Amino acid sequence: MHGNARQSKGPVPYGTWGHSEEVFQYSYDLAKAKELLAKAGSPRGGFSLLYTYNAGDEYERLSGELLKAELEKLGITLELKGMSWEEQYGLATAGKPKDRQDIFMTYLWPDYPDPCTFLGPMFHSEETIVLNFAYYSNLEYDKLIDDGSAIAGTAGLSSPVEYAGTSNFYCGALLMDGYQVKRQ
Repeated sequence: MHGNARQSKGPVPYGTWGHSEEVFQYSYDLAKAKELLAKAGSPRGGFSLLYTYNAGDEYERLSGELLKAELEKLGITLELKGMSWEEQYGLATAGKPKDRQDIFMTYLWPDYPDPCTFLGPMFHSEETIVLNFAYYSNLEYDKLIDDGSAIAGTAGLSSPVEYAGTSNFYCGALLMDGYQVKRQ
């Protein structure tokens, strides 16, 4: 990234109110990835994933190429497909999960200076998919997001603490749940 980026820690970006350096941090560990694939019943990969990105966006395409090269080391094939926003969104909101892309590359810009601008759209449960393209659903997490949002801007320093806790909960839930989205 030529000095123009830093590794993220949690879903709330560095420099944004509610960011915490204390959230769980993943590291590159190919052996661990192979171990988790074996535990999931795919010791040699042997499956394909679809990565969609905004056609013409070289940064999104290059990110996909980098991910593709890393997944190949695990025996996973990544198909890259440039699409218009409307096509990507239509695929992401398809009625049946098996008809959706596996990875939807997009940018998320804050609508307002509050951690909920990141935590809510990306991870709050949705009956009808609007922006939760990870299709993550956890009612306990939803309550933390809702409670944190309710006190935003009113509780002084406790609001960032609430959001940092929410970020930690989210990262912990991914580990506990094994973060497996089952395709139907």
